[in-house]
Amino acid sequence: MIKFSAFLTESLDVDKLKHLEHAEDHIIHGGNEGLSHAIGNLNDLHQFLTGAKPTSKFTTKYDGSPSVVFGVNPENKKFFVASKSAFNKNPKINYTPEDIQANHGHAPGLVQKLNQALQHLPKIMPKDKNDEMSGVYQGDFLYDKNDVEDEDGKYKFTPNTITYSADKNAPQGKKINDSQIGFVVHTKYEGKDLPSMKAGFDVDHSQFKQHPDVNLVNPEINDKSKTQYTKSQQDKYQQHIIDAADAYSKMDPEFLNKLSDHDEMLKRYINQTVRDSSTPNSTDYSSFIEDKRNKELSKLKTQAAKDKKADTFNKLISDIKDDRDNFDKSFNLHHHLQKAKDVLVTSLGNPTDFEHSVGGKTVKPEGFVSIRDGRPTKLVDRAEFSRLNFEQGTFQKKPEGDQNTVGQPPVPPEEQAENPVVFSFGRMNPPTAGHGVLVGRVKEL
Repeated sequence: MIKFSAFLTESLDVDKLKHLEHAEDHIIHGGNEGLSHAIGNLNDLHQFLTGAKPTSKFTTKYDGSPSVVFGVNPENKKFFVASKSAFNKNPKINYTPEDIQANHGHAPGLVQKLNQALQHLPKIMPKDKNDEMSGVYQGDFLYDKNDVEDEDGKYKFTPNTITYSADKNAPQGKKINDSQIGFVVHTKYEGKDLPSMKAGFDVDHSQFKQHPDVNLVNPEINDKSKTQYTKSQQDKYQQHIIDAADAYSKMDPEFLNKLSDHDEMLKRYINQTVRDSSTPNSTDYSSFIEDKRNKELSKLKTQAAKDKKADTFNKLISDIKDDRDNFDKSFNLHHHLQKAKDVLVTSLGNPTDFEHSVGGKTVKPEGFVSIRDGRPTKLVDRAEFSRLNFEQGTFQKKPEGDQNTVGQPPVPPEEQAENPVVFSFGRMNPPTAGHGVLVGRVKEL
């Protein structure tokens, strides 16, 4: 099989790869180095599935909610729980139930989950050499007792989009029955204080303690007995890698390093093609940018602001016009990387102890994560699970702490960031404590 090292002109340096990205998207923000990193992740999974020992670690993505930061604050040695706001400029750190009520009282569902976390997560915390709790982590709530349904001989819970279930008499079913909460840890933080902490994704799950009250689900994939990687699938994977190598070899070697200028816009366009099942190409990409430009300009009032905004979009359109051939080849490269990844994800199947369903229909896990050189890479079948999130209005993720689904399809994060607005009525004359709660909720949303 052709090795990508034959086509790469720069040494591997993954310092730029700081986000949880799809494997194929590494070429957009990481250039040639991103391509090398993407291929490294894919080949490692290929090796794992064929029985070889990989360099990367692989984990299952769990569709939990809410996300909880927890552990021992190194500044005061106290155990705390927090929402994702733990590392904000003005963080909401909770050491007691009273703190949780004061910081999150406007969101009863979140209050309930944080209180459960505060009560039970200390029972499984890693200990240092002095037998003291140690470390700061982040994970996702899967369930508490109120979330679990007993139906047709199975225990079921739905923290977000996916319903997880396990036979009552199976080992996982017994853990669900005996536990007070279910939880999965995916991130560890390092640093002298909370504001300066850096995220790491290579969590050593063996360091956590076992306690019957906490069903601590280990997301690591170490057993390939549930996977099925046939000779036909292996051949298909290798052919996509060869085709990707061929596309790359015909490109300007420096072209991928220029794609970072298109990072945000190009990923939005790729997401749109996932939603409408179209094939990415330079012509449609240019039209996509033009549409975005026109919508943005219509929101502006002054000519100076319009000219400045237009210049940004026109630069991207000019890039495409001047180099359509390389753009189309990069789309072809992206396509074959995605297809190679899809073969591997399909072969992984469902390596967990749970059955997965959405709206009563059996689905794959939300996806997987490859951790290579300390960097996480998302391995998701975008044509299946992402389409469920993007297109089917009954399958929206719940707002954090909310116990009810809503009826409109969620907007992908890349488009949420474009111009987020939260609106609420409030006369506030005279202002009261209740108005303060409302303002706090709007700010949090």
